[in-house]
Amino acid sequence: MQAENSIMDTFITEYITLAIEHGISIENGNDSKSNKIHSRIMKVIKEISQSESKIKNEFYGLLTHPNLSVRLWTATELLGTDEKKSVKIMLIIEADKGIIGLTSKTLIDMWKKGLINKTDWNKAST
Repeated sequence: MQAENSIMDTFITEYITLAIEHGISIENGNDSKSNKIHSRIMKVIKEISQSESKIKNEFYGLLTHPNLSVRLWTATELLGTDEKKSVKIMLIIEADKGIIGLTSKTLIDMWKKGLINKTDWNKAST
């Protein structure tokens, strides 16, 4: 049980750290760093999505994280799982006047046009 909690903490902590770093790097216009962080975030998301329900539930809880970038990354990833809740959160983020708000608006538009495909984590095998 201790090892399981450690893995959960590691995945979730790394995800939060990377999502915050990504938000900072895009706000600063550092495309190279943003792209590298993006790749790392996607790897961590894959690990989380293939984890036990307990870890996934911890991830779902990040929809209310105080950092906009963490919330946006989480809502975007969960569009296929809970579209209504994810879009609602993304619309709130869209109201932000910075690049994160603009990114949220763009992602919503892309989702509505079918340009983003996200898996329903409830149906994905672990």
